[in-house]
Amino acid sequence: MVARRYNFRHGCFSHQPVLFAVAEVCTGPIAECGCGDGSTYFLHEISERRGVKVISLETDPGWLERFAHLESEHHEFRLVEDWETELRRPEWGEHWGLVFVDQSEDAARLHTVNRVRAYADYVILHDSGGAPDSGLGREIRPIRGPHDLGRRDFGELFGSWREYFPPPPWPHIHGPPTLLGSNRVDVGRIDVDYHRHLPYWWRVARHFRALVPQRIRMRIGNRIGWRLRPGFSDPHQHGE
Repeated sequence: MVARRYNFRHGCFSHQPVLFAVAEVCTGPIAECGCGDGSTYFLHEISERRGVKVISLETDPGWLERFAHLESEHHEFRLVEDWETELRRPEWGEHWGLVFVDQSEDAARLHTVNRVRAYADYVILHDSGGAPDSGLGREIRPIRGPHDLGRRDFGELFGSWREYFPPPPWPHIHGPPTLLGSNRVDVGRIDVDYHRHLPYWWRVARHFRALVPQRIRMRIGNRIGWRLRPGFSDPHQHGE
């Protein structure tokens, strides 16, 4: 498993460039709330190379076991029975360099962000587009696609925040975006660059795409779309 490889084809990994950037510069321990292929291996590499304490927390024992072989002096794995009980531990009221929030349960994400936002230098919340539905932030306008990112306000949670979307074409209909927030530092100092982590051929293809006029791209896209839809044929071939 390669620790630092941005899997741009899958929405579950759209947080990676943000996590890569913050974990390299944060000071203090790192908490990973919800283990995953897109974060645990990388944070383990950070713990070993930088000597930073990392705690990976997970509610699913089977899923946690998948990563148990990575446990080391600097990297602790912890099974969580209940997030509310876990977050009552005194350590959550101490300083954290970074808390990465990516649990599957909305209630767990809500409790975690509210517990750590005063103590963590940086909080990363993956899939922030749906966060207002669980009580995190406020939706002003919904996400409609790369042409309309919508608008959300997380000012009640963080004094400094930014939301990042993966470059189009998106791996998921809603992006999904990733929120970086802090009540302790200016998140604008973090250099998040999605394109730097894209393969060379992808960047060349994006450049070539920009050279093709939009009307030509639309005609090609429409013809391909009709051919791929089962039960439909190209209307131009029927004189429509």
